[in-house]
Amino acid sequence: MEASEYQPFPPEIHDFVDGRMDAEAERSFRRRMESNAAIAEQVEQLRTAIKLLHEIPARQPPAGFDERLIGRIREEELADRARTRILPAPRPLWQHVVQVGVGAVAAAIVLAVTGVPGMWHTNGPEIEGTGGLVSGEFAPTEEDLLPALGDHYERFDSLRRNVSAMHVSDTDQQRQVLRIEMDSSDLVRRNLWLAGEVSRLPASRRVDYVTFLGQLDSALSVIDSEIAASSRDLRAVDLARLQTALAGVKAPGTLEEGYLLAARRSVPDPRGMVAKGEHPLELQLYAGIRRADYRHDPLGVIDAAEELLRRRGRSEFKDYAHAAKVEALIRLNRDSEAASYFNESFSAFDADLSDQQQAMLRAFFKEADKLRLQAARETLK
Repeated sequence: MEASEYQPFPPEIHDFVDGRMDAEAERSFRRRMESNAAIAEQVEQLRTAIKLLHEIPARQPPAGFDERLIGRIREEELADRARTRILPAPRPLWQHVVQVGVGAVAAAIVLAVTGVPGMWHTNGPEIEGTGGLVSGEFAPTEEDLLPALGDHYERFDSLRRNVSAMHVSDTDQQRQVLRIEMDSSDLVRRNLWLAGEVSRLPASRRVDYVTFLGQLDSALSVIDSEIAASSRDLRAVDLARLQTALAGVKAPGTLEEGYLLAARRSVPDPRGMVAKGEHPLELQLYAGIRRADYRHDPLGVIDAAEELLRRRGRSEFKDYAHAAKVEALIRLNRDSEAASYFNESFSAFDADLSDQQQAMLRAFFKEADKLRLQAARETLK
């Protein structure tokens, strides 16, 4: 076939194969596919092409490719690192503060003030497309990367706990919820960036981080493949498989106790919103909670949870919204308010909770948050 004869598959073919359709759209597409052999053939061709791509041996990209690709990504990551370090935050906010050197803090402050992310220049070439702000030879230290790694681990831990706490009965909704988690957490892109930065650390300091990022990459691949396979096989998502894959991700000792992440009020970014019609309304509202959580924005979580409860008070995500608001209040050090809200939304007595509620809450809250919530509830009695 000549290049001029190539016709790309319609977007709906890609959406179906990738598991991005909502339940109604997927059912409608399957009916069309059953009565239209041409559509069924296109679906099979795309699946075959994807399979062949996965079987192609990986090749090392040309020198400088990674730097050009992640130039703008690095600007975002480094700016976020600086803002996180110097933002005021009440103590204790979360569980652990990573100690950073004076030089690194000074660099972060300069970065936040000037907006220039190229702290560690050498004489290497500048990266195209970054306005000359990022050097092609960026050599961060472990201290420089700890804030980004800490944020990365928190995102992974949030995804892990939400997959464990997920109680969605509809199989199409299961896939949509998982896709929201993958998109909102941004873990795939961040994992790629961090793998490149960690590779520049001294060999003696990078082993644990390389292992962590490799394990996380494998777990994310399992989630992605399970979404596609369950859609193809017309079955429920194998949540046990996903939980096992995520449980196999072990954090380095420097990250396993958590990281101080400044609670901040984010200005809503219209580019980060779920497109109208992309998901049913209740899933759009759920996605709002998840995006705020991944931004470390507890006030945003509270607003999004209250919006879901106001507009879809009987939703299957009702208990999740209540739990998310409780967790956000704890992160704002409003433990007494969190305890009162928990008792009002669930029950003052654990024995009154359903088995499903107890299972969800056990998986949802971090151990430290469970202890704080329990202590605050005891004080109210």
